[in-house]
Amino acid sequence: MYSLGNFVSYQGRPQTQSTIILFLGLTKSINGTIINGVRFVPMFMQNRNGKDNLQLLPLDHSHSLHERVISTILPMGNAIYSPPNTSNLGCPF
Repeated sequence: MYSLGNFVSYQGRPQTQSTIILFLGLTKSINGTIINGVRFVPMFMQNRNGKDNLQLLPLDHSHSLHERVISTILPMGNAIYSPPNTSNLGCPF
C-alpha cells in the first residue's frame, strides 16, 4: 500500500482524516514469499483540540462518514474493528 495516511496532519475534512492500519499475512517458503492474508483497522485522525493534541483513533460503526471514505477504496469486509493484540501467530486472517 502506498501512502496510507498522514498520521500527524491538522486537516479537517473526512477525506484527509480517514486512514487505515494495514495487516499483511506473509508466508515465506523455498519458492518465495506470498501474501496469505490482508486485513486492516479503519482509523481516523481526531483534531478538534488543536494541532498540539491530535489523536489517531480506531473507527467504530458510529463514524459512518469516515467508513464511506475508506469503503470507496477498500472492501470493508476486510476491516477489523477490534484488532487482536497479536501479530502473525499462525496468520489468523
